[in-house]
Amino acid sequence: MPEPTSALTFGDLVLEAAHAAGVAYYGADGSEAPQVPTDAHDLAEMQRLVNHAIHAFIADAPPTGWRWLTVTRAIDLVAGTGDYPLPDDFSGVVAGPIHFAADSDNFSAIRWTSEATIRRYRQDGTASSTTPHSAAIRRIESTPRKWELLVYPSPGEAETVEFPYEIYFDRLTTLTDYLPVPFRHDETLRAAVKAQVEADIDDLSGGPRKQRYQELLQQSYLIDAKSAPRRLGYNANPVHPRTLADLRDWRSHTDRPNVDISAF
Repeated sequence: MPEPTSALTFGDLVLEAAHAAGVAYYGADGSEAPQVPTDAHDLAEMQRLVNHAIHAFIADAPPTGWRWLTVTRAIDLVAGTGDYPLPDDFSGVVAGPIHFAADSDNFSAIRWTSEATIRRYRQDGTASSTTPHSAAIRRIESTPRKWELLVYPSPGEAETVEFPYEIYFDRLTTLTDYLPVPFRHDETLRAAVKAQVEADIDDLSGGPRKQRYQELLQQSYLIDAKSAPRRLGYNANPVHPRTLADLRDWRSHTDRPNVDISAF
């Protein structure tokens, strides 16, 4: 499915940076609409600023992290193999439990553990089962930003596991590339680019463009929070109060009615 025609590209933000920095190209006679710089040095500098701005926006995440950075991927396991390279976009951060794919007909439990535990399991001897029950991630020493999945024991047949993780992006280099950030954050990204120009080119820290970016960043937090699953709220009886805090919590829930949603 193609991207919407209104979706920002890397080139759009490079032009935004060039316009803010005063190095946009306006044609041979200066009468044309602004374009990305034709000077190689200016173009490379604007590309660098835009990539820094995108990284800054990703780093300026809410306390619980950006929800849009988390994806769930499936990893195919092969019989007799215990180590599997993870996708290039794996950032090294696991965001939830690991489990067998729903269509695998494998209802066994598999849990995260440490790499050291997996190594100890493998050293201890033969496993009593051929269904993996433990998993861990490990950085690949020869490629520092690449990771692999370890499972124990090695599966006796082909399996598929799934787990959520935070993704990582390559540096943007092609002007026609679409941005790795959801389109509803486009205005915040525009502001982030202008703030980066203000800091690097104008040598102004905490200026009006930075303040505008901070304002829009709060809106991005709200947008990201709205992507969370909807909740019905309290739907169980509170535990028997054991402390004063438990008692206050129990009192705050006892008057909540039970709602029959079957008719909705």
